[in-house]
Amino acid sequence: MMRAVLICAVCATLALMLAGCGSKTKSFQGQIEEITTDTLVVNCTDEVNKGKKGDINAIGYGCNVRLTPATTYLDEAGNKLAAENLTRGAMVNITLAKPVNIRSSFESDKPLMLTVQEVMVLSRSPVTSVDQIIEAIEQQGLTVTEGTSGSKSVFERALQGVEPEAFTIPDEGELYIFAFSSEQEQREGWSEFLDQTATASMIAGKNYNIDSFLILFAYDNLTTDADRKIQQAIDQLSEW
Repeated sequence: MMRAVLICAVCATLALMLAGCGSKTKSFQGQIEEITTDTLVVNCTDEVNKGKKGDINAIGYGCNVRLTPATTYLDEAGNKLAAENLTRGAMVNITLAKPVNIRSSFESDKPLMLTVQEVMVLSRSPVTSVDQIIEAIEQQGLTVTEGTSGSKSVFERALQGVEPEAFTIPDEGELYIFAFSSEQEQREGWSEFLDQTATASMIAGKNYNIDSFLILFAYDNLTTDADRKIQQAIDQLSEW
């Protein structure tokens, strides 16, 4: 009886150890962070953290993946692509030549080079209007009204010649949405905002960005969870 209990205990311990170390994966999705002649660095943070229990740290993980003459490239419709069609920042689905336990390799601090069988370039419909953003935020349970009641704030200054649309989330804060013509202009707009406010007296705020839109949230209530709900809305709009 004691031997049976001991065996069960050992099996349970091994099961926990295996669960903690993750399992082998054949494919994963992530954004291309770097490109060289025969190698990609693909963000594999979600794969590393998959199945983890408890608190998950905010560290990002990049997997080195090797491209070979046998690697195939295609889009979601199945059209063939070439390695030259890959771009930094693109979201891809990586199919490996053989299953690998990605999480355990990071936990054991062992160098990892994954060999790729297939790279599929993913796509999503970009956000094209302020209304899409407002609708997504309202779906998180927040009430959004047009305009602001206070005097003009630093968040309302034009950036790259673009004036923001202003909204109020009652009792929570104010929302300013800049609709730029491109992602590059959006990044330049954010850089301009940082320059404009470097020496200014600022109220608490948070920024979000998606495609060509920059969203600034000015807090009225520092204990609000509106910032978290706005982030959830942006995350949903960003899903592939």
